[in-house]
Amino acid sequence: MEKLFGYAGKILWINLTTGEVSREEISAADIRPWLGGTGYAARLLFEGVPSGTDPLGPGNYFILATGPLTDNTVP
Repeated sequence: MEKLFGYAGKILWINLTTGEVSREEISAADIRPWLGGTGYAARLLFEGVPSGTDPLGPGNYFILATGPLTDNTVP
């Protein structure tokens, strides 16, 4: 597997309604087109949440992700 510099190579999915937890492996090829974790998070939202979903409803995602400038001295 190609190294993912700055990425863990995994997504932890937690269903807050049922408490079910699963882990998904992601490859470097899946991550490369996106700008950091926030870019990949935007992709997950775009592909996984239908238009018109209640922002605070059970069908929406709650994503914690870091961007390319996290822990950097860039102002």
